[in-house]
Amino acid sequence: MRQVPLLAMFLAFGLGSCDRGPEAYPPPEQYQPLHGPDLPVLVAGVSNPDAWVLGDVHQETGAPGRRWTSAHPRFAFRLDRTEDLDLTIRLEVHSITFAHTGPVTVTIRVNGQTIDQLRFDSPDGREYSHPIPSALLQAQSPVVVAMDVDPVWVANDKQVFGIGLYYIGFREHAA
Repeated sequence: MRQVPLLAMFLAFGLGSCDRGPEAYPPPEQYQPLHGPDLPVLVAGVSNPDAWVLGDVHQETGAPGRRWTSAHPRFAFRLDRTEDLDLTIRLEVHSITFAHTGPVTVTIRVNGQTIDQLRFDSPDGREYSHPIPSALLQAQSPVVVAMDVDPVWVANDKQVFGIGLYYIGFREHAA
């Protein structure tokens, strides 16, 4: 009598183990970074003791290296020098947010003074670089860089999304 249940159990395990393994899937598409090795001081996605996020930047990164901003992201930098520096920003207006907002304008200010406005008439990623007059920068004092993103997208969960930010910082002006 005991042989029938044992035999049935061994047959079930034996037949069940004859199945092929799970289907193979190709690896996911690899992320291609939008920037190279010669980056300026990094803030978004990389810790730097001399640069600080002051506000309106999301903690979650989404894509590797990207941080979402809200409407008014702000950053502070402590610079060793003020001569011949460019503000460099790698940013994007994502297709998902653009579908809800349409064209987006990003106003960039350094220490309260507007230095430029970027207009995105389509979803796009850009590397922006602009020489900053040394009179606007203060060595060893925090330099505040602020951006105003207009319009922003307010998702169903009430989170506000402005731009995707890959990096922001100062680099030596290319001659």
